[in-house]
Amino acid sequence: MKLNFNFNELATKIHENAKAKGFYDNIDENHFGKFLNHQIYEVVKEIAEFHEAYKKGISTPSTAYTDIVLLKDPTMFRMIVKDTYQDELADAIIRILDIAKYMDYDLLEEFDVYEEPELSNYDISGICLDITMALSEQLLNDALDNIFYLAHNMNIDILWHIEAKMDYNTTREKLHGKKF
Repeated sequence: MKLNFNFNELATKIHENAKAKGFYDNIDENHFGKFLNHQIYEVVKEIAEFHEAYKKGISTPSTAYTDIVLLKDPTMFRMIVKDTYQDELADAIIRILDIAKYMDYDLLEEFDVYEEPELSNYDISGICLDITMALSEQLLNDALDNIFYLAHNMNIDILWHIEAKMDYNTTREKLHGKKF
């Protein structure tokens, strides 16, 4: 099965919101490598948060997918979706797309997602490691490919989660209340 989507367009939207929230206010172009390393580290953290939330069974209830109000209500989003393993996986994609736009990296518009009979917990851990390794080499399309494969085989409606998180992020304060 192929996942077709205009990821470059989505990356532009995500990057514009990140700039509006102050994440690019103090970028020193002379330290591009350090900044990029920091951004990649943030994606790795999201993958680790996904894995931890999955191990703890912190999941978005299936009823959330049909609740349109949830997409527009930040309080409901925080209570029901935020910090679930599905949300953390969406965070990783959002961060990768932001990096891709910042680097003017050309994203694929089609990813192969194929069926596995059933992923074991060890398979999921291995895929998380594969994603981290691809990120360390700045192979963003490879990292995305692994994430979409993971989401598909875990029955995560990842595009819904990305949209919901993007809507939520527009309501957040500068730097999402963090130092950097």
